[in-house]
Amino acid sequence: TPAWVPDLVVDPDWLAGAAAASAGFHGALAFPVRVDDGVTAVLAFFSRDVRPRDHAMLELTADIGSQIGQFIERERAEETLRQREDQLRQSQKMEAVGQLAGGIAHDFNNLLTVISGRTQLLLKLFRPEDRPRQDLELVQKTAGRAAGLIRQLLAFSRKQVLQPKVLDL
Repeated sequence: TPAWVPDLVVDPDWLAGAAAASAGFHGALAFPVRVDDGVTAVLAFFSRDVRPRDHAMLELTADIGSQIGQFIERERAEETLRQREDQLRQSQKMEAVGQLAGGIAHDFNNLLTVISGRTQLLLKLFRPEDRPRQDLELVQKTAGRAAGLIRQLLAFSRKQVLQPKVLDL
């Protein structure tokens, strides 16, 4: 609650009374700034004169403390809102990237299907020791690795978590 001390020199309960009195102050007025049902700060004002208690001034300072607290709460709420808006924009960007990755992955998967299919057909034309067969096997192996990457891109675009499991067939 707001506090009024007419003369710090004669009031031993005031925490900063000795320091304020040594600086030549006598009267003091202090009020809390409350934020979220707690005291965030205490504003204190000192006077070089002895000041009799003024109830109207105490009420006014209580209102000022309340308004300052409301301002701080509003600023914190607006900052939280800005952070949430930034998080939303970031998630929307990630969703767009996922959709783009999914579209590219589908198109690339179609191209890989042609490459893999034609490679399998061509492999039947050569014996295991033929040099072209070895090159075709490398193409087929590389296409298989590319297909694995495509599966990962598709899983990302669908927001699926890859959780490989060992199964006893």
